Amino acid sequence: MCPPPDAFDGLEAEAGALEGQLDEALLNISSDASRKTLMVARDALSKLYGAAEQLTLKVDGCGGGGGGDATARRKALVERCEALSEACVEGRERRLASALAAAADKQRSAGNELFAKGDHADASERYAAALELTPDDARLYLNRGLCWQSLKEWAKAAADAKAAVKLDCGNAKAHFHLTRSLVALGEVEAAAVALGNAPAELVESSKSLAEMKQSTIPEAAKKQANGFFIAKDYEAALPLYTLAVDLTAGAAHLYLSNRSACYQALGKWAKAAEDGRAVVALEPSFPKGHLHLARSLKQLERKDAAVEACEFGLEHVADKDAAALKELLASLKPRGAAPKAPCATAKALRDAGAALYKRGAYKEALTQYTKCLSTSDDERDAVYANRAACWLMVNDPDRAAKDCADAEAVIAKRLDDDEAREALPGGERDRLTTSRSKVASRRCTALCRLGRLDEAAAVAERAFESTGDAGLKKKRSEAGQYLELRGAGDEAVGRGEFSRGKRCFLKLRDECGVTDDPLLRLALAKCHVRLKEYDDGSREAMQALASKRLRGQDLVEAHTTRADALVAVGDRDKAAAHVSACLQMDPDDDALKTKLKKLRRGTKDAERVKGDVEAAINKGDYDAAVKAATEGIGIDEDDKKLLASMHVRRAKAYQLLALKAKRQPTGDEKNASLKACWRKCHSDASAALYHASPGSKSAFLLGAEALQGLGRYQDAINLLEQCLEAIPETKQDRAVVGKYKEAQFLLKKANRPNLYAEVGPDLDENSSEQEMKKAYKKAALKWHPDRFSTKSDEEKSKAEVQFKKINDAYEFLTDPQRKKLWDQGHDREEVEQKIEMAKQQAAQGGMRGGFPGGGGFPGGFPGGFHHH
Repeated sequence: MCPPPDAFDGLEAEAGALEGQLDEALLNISSDASRKTLMVARDALSKLYGAAEQLTLKVDGCGGGGGGDATARRKALVERCEALSEACVEGRERRLASALAAAADKQRSAGNELFAKGDHADASERYAAALELTPDDARLYLNRGLCWQSLKEWAKAAADAKAAVKLDCGNAKAHFHLTRSLVALGEVEAAAVALGNAPAELVESSKSLAEMKQSTIPEAAKKQANGFFIAKDYEAALPLYTLAVDLTAGAAHLYLSNRSACYQALGKWAKAAEDGRAVVALEPSFPKGHLHLARSLKQLERKDAAVEACEFGLEHVADKDAAALKELLASLKPRGAAPKAPCATAKALRDAGAALYKRGAYKEALTQYTKCLSTSDDERDAVYANRAACWLMVNDPDRAAKDCADAEAVIAKRLDDDEAREALPGGERDRLTTSRSKVASRRCTALCRLGRLDEAAAVAERAFESTGDAGLKKKRSEAGQYLELRGAGDEAVGRGEFSRGKRCFLKLRDECGVTDDPLLRLALAKCHVRLKEYDDGSREAMQALASKRLRGQDLVEAHTTRADALVAVGDRDKAAAHVSACLQMDPDDDALKTKLKKLRRGTKDAERVKGDVEAAINKGDYDAAVKAATEGIGIDEDDKKLLASMHVRRAKAYQLLALKAKRQPTGDEKNASLKACWRKCHSDASAALYHASPGSKSAFLLGAEALQGLGRYQDAINLLEQCLEAIPETKQDRAVVGKYKEAQFLLKKANRPNLYAEVGPDLDENSSEQEMKKAYKKAALKWHPDRFSTKSDEEKSKAEVQFKKINDAYEFLTDPQRKKLWDQGHDREEVEQKIEMAKQQAAQGGMRGGFPGGGGFPGGFPGGFHHH
C-alpha cells in the first residue's frame, strides 16, 4: 500500500528538526566550552541518537509500496536517519572526547602556571576543574597532589596519589607521592604496604622509591618506634623496629640494635641476643651491639659466652666507648679468679667453636676459632680446617682457601720433614695424615667455588700422591671435568653459540658449585645479554661487580655489560652511571666516551621525539607522527624498551591513519590504503612485542585491532589471549576484555553465510541499491527453474534450491532495517529478535529517547575516550 505524501512530509520535517538539533549540539562542543555545556551536549547527542532510531522505525513502518517517488523519498529518509545516528556517535566518540581533553589541558596549563608562581591553592582548583573534564588522567591527580603537599594537606595528597596509582600502576611518581604522604601522616606501616604494592622492578629502577625503601620509611619507623620506646610502650615499638629491619634486609645495624633493646625490655632474651650478634657482625666497632649480646647472654645464664662477648667487644671497640663493656665484664668475672692454662683455654675455645658450628652459629664459631689460634699452637692445622669450614658456611670461600693453605703448611712442616716426622707419636702421624686429606678436600671445594679450577686439580693431585685417599682422586677428576666444561663454554661463546655457552656456565654454577667466580658470572652475563635475557644479564653482571675481585679490563667489561642490559630495559640513567665508572678507570677510552655521549644524547632525543609524536597526533597530522616515531626507532637500537615504545607510537599513528582512510569514499584506492595502514600497524605492534617482554597492553590492543582490520579475527583472538596470559592484570582491564569480546563477535560475523555473495559475487555491504538489483536480476535469470525444465531431476532440484536462496537473500537485504542489523554483525536469528523487540517498543510508545539498552551508546566505547 502506498503511504500518503503528507506522511513523508511529516517524517522529513521531523528529520530536519533532528538535524537542526544535531548542528546546535555540535556547535556547543569546543575546547572553550564549560564542563556543563559539554555535558549538556553529551546528553543531547544521546537523546538525538534515540530519536533517530525511533524515526527509522517510523520510516520502516511506511512499507515498501508506492511509485518511484515514494521509494526515493523513503530511501532518502533512511539514509538521513543513518547519517544522524552515525553523526551522534562520531560527535560523542571523537569531537566530544577531543574537546574534553583540550579543555582539560587548558585548565592543567593554567594550574601549572599558578603552581610555578607558588599559588598552590588556586592551582589545585584548576587541576580539579580539569579532572571534572577528564577524570581518568593520572597526571592531573599527581599535579593536584603536589599542591596538597605544598599546603601540608597530607590526607588529600594521599587520596590523590592513590587515585593516580589506581589509574597508572607503573608510574613511579604516583607511588612516591603516596608513600611520602602516608609517612607525613604518620602512617608508616601503611606507607610500607603501599610501597610493597608497587612493581618490584619499578622500585629497583627508581632512585626516589629506592631511597624511600632504604632510608625514608625505615627512619620514619625508627623515629616513631623511639617515641613508643621512651613511653615504655614496647609492644607498639617492636613492629616498627621490625619494619625498619625488614625494609633494609637486616643490613642496617642501628635498627637491629634498637630492636634488640626492645626485645630486652620485653624479656625476650634469645631474640635480643640474635639481634645483638647481627649488629656485631655488621659493625664490630659499635659498642651497643656487644653490650646487647653480652647482657642477653647473661640473662640466658650463659655466663662464659657473655664474658667472651665482652672480651671480643673490647678488642674492637674504641677505648673511649668501652666503659660500659668493661663494667659488665667486671660484674661477670669474680675477683681473684685464676686464669685458665693456655692449653685448657685453647681446648675450651675449640670445643665452643665446634658446638656453635653444630648449632649453625657460624659467625660466633669463627670468633672462637680465631681466639683459639691466638692462644695455643696445639693442633693448629685442625683449628685452621675448622675455621675454613665456617668461612665456607658464611659464603667466604676466599678466606676458607687461605685457612686451608695455612693448615696444609702446618701439616707439611710436621710430616714432610723426616726428622720432625720421626719425632711424632704414631697416633699424631695418623691424625695429621687424615687431616691432610680433609684439608685438601676442603681447599678443593673452596677453590672450585672461586673458579680456580686448575689450582684445585693441582691441590687434589699432590694430596692424593701423599695420602692415596680415593676421595681426593675423585676431587681431582671433578676439577678436571669442570675445567673441560669451562673450556667448552668459552669455545661456544667464541663461535657465537651463546645458548650453548650459557648452558655450560649455568651447569658450572648450579650443579658444579662454582658460585663465587666473578669471571664466570661475567661470562654468563654476556651470554644472557646476547640472548636478550636482559634482567638475568644485569643481575649476573651486578654479582660479578659485587665480588670486588675484578680488575682491569674485566672490571670494565662487567660495567659495560650491565650498562648494555640496563639500556635494553630502558634504565638509561643507571647505564650511564656504569659507563661513567669505566671512564674514571680509563679517562682516555674513546669508545667509552662515545657510548656515554650516545646514552645522554639518546635520552634527550627520546623525550623530544615523544613530544613530537604526541603533538602531531593532537593536531591530526598522523603522517608527521609516523615520521617522528620512525626517527625515534632509530635513536638507539640497543634500548629495547625505547624501541618498543616508539614502535607502539608508530603503530598508533598507523591505526589513526587507517581509521581516517576508513571514513573516505568507497573505492579500490581506499581499500588498498586501508589494508596498507593496518598491515603497518600490525607490523609495528609485533615489533613492540618482540622487543619488550612480556609486552605492553597498548601493543597487544593495537596488534589485535590491526588484525581485525585485516579480517584475521582468529589471529586477533589468539593475540589477545596471549595478552591475558602474559599480563594477568589485563583480565580485569575493560579495554582488553572489550577488545577480546569484539574480536569474538567479528569472528562470528565472518563465519556467517555470505548473503551478499548469494545474490552476486561482487556485492558487499557498501553496494548500492541499484547494484544489488542488477546482480539479483542476473542471478535469478541464471537459476530460474523454467530454464531447467528439460534438465535432469538432480539439476532441477539444485536450481530450485539456489533460486530460493537468491530470492531469500535479496528479500532480506533489501529490507533496510534487516540489512542494517546484518551489516552490524548479527546473525539472522538475532536480527529477527531485534526487529520483534523494536516493534514491541514502538507499540508501547517508541524508545522514549536514549540509546538502546538504557541511554548509552551500544556496548559503550571500548577502553573509554582516547586522550593523546
